[in-house]
Amino acid sequence: MPTIVFDSHTFAKHLRATGFTEEQDEVIVDASRDALSPLVTNEDLKIILSKKYWHACQKCKLNQHFNSLGIRGLE
Repeated sequence: MPTIVFDSHTFAKHLRATGFTEEQDEVIVDASRDALSPLVTNEDLKIILSKKYWHACQKCKLNQHFNSLGIRGLE
């Protein structure tokens, strides 16, 4: 699974350069890291969607097979 890289050191340096104290930038960096951790990447979405598509195709094929046998398909 791909990883999102968060350069907290550079981010903290930028905050300090724009007037934040070290204590403030630590809080902001920690909050930003926590907020970024649950993000889903494009690659994650591709994997999830391809699995859902595969399952939908399999269900459709089963329904067609059941219908050809005169059996009520999956709902």
